[in-house]
Amino acid sequence: MTTTRPKPHPRADATRERIVRAARKLFVKEGFSKISVEKIAKRAKINHSLIYHHFGGKDALWDAVKANIVAEAERKQALIPSTELPWPTFLRELMQRSIDFYRDNPDIVALINFQRMAGKAANQDIENISQSAQSWLVAIEHYQQQGDISSKYTSAEVSCFIFSLACAIAIDHQPVIPSTATQDDFIAHSCDILAKGLMR
Repeated sequence: MTTTRPKPHPRADATRERIVRAARKLFVKEGFSKISVEKIAKRAKINHSLIYHHFGGKDALWDAVKANIVAEAERKQALIPSTELPWPTFLRELMQRSIDFYRDNPDIVALINFQRMAGKAANQDIENISQSAQSWLVAIEHYQQQGDISSKYTSAEVSCFIFSLACAIAIDHQPVIPSTATQDDFIAHSCDILAKGLMR
């Protein structure tokens, strides 16, 4: 017999949202290590036990904050282009959307920079990666099945190549890319090199 899970209570959803909003404000300002569960609870005006009840702990709440930022952005525009596009077009569009996402969402950039400084590793368990990251892998695997990307590379490796290029432009502020025109050329050249390289 199939058991139907009860729908979350609206009050529970409101509590989760309040916790995420409070944690986002604090994490963006001070990073992960300087913020305690108690401090988040105080800002959210709740008992700290509710954070453990809804999220299990601070690590999961950190991931929930990042997921919240992604979800907000995706309500405006899908971060992953349609896989019906030819691979070179998809790649360039994905690169541009990724760059736009980081430039339009300084909170996620702040979290990434705090994560870098603290040496806090992202989730390494491929079974528990974010929904957004999973969507990247699914799209890349689609193009591998189409023969556009060599199967000798894993989808995670290809995702890392693209992500690193996008970060180099949007987050690391490369001095060799001083203008929008230069950036457009850089994106076009980078995508061309990457598309060709991934075929080998």
